[in-house]
Amino acid sequence: MPSSVEAGERLILRIGWFQQPIKVEDLDDFAYSGDLPPNLQLYSPVLNSQVRDLLRNYQIV
Repeated sequence: MPSSVEAGERLILRIGWFQQPIKVEDLDDFAYSGDLPPNLQLYSPVLNSQVRDLLRNYQIV
């Protein structure tokens, strides 16, 4: 079982039956730079400018 610190560093992205842990730091980088790290390229159809704005405006990351 992960510690609370480890649990806060990752989240689970679920799309239908597919789920994948991703680093919060990677989402933070995307929110502020607009660039998707290589490990998030698979999610580019979902992680669009609207999601980026949501992440930035509501400080989710």
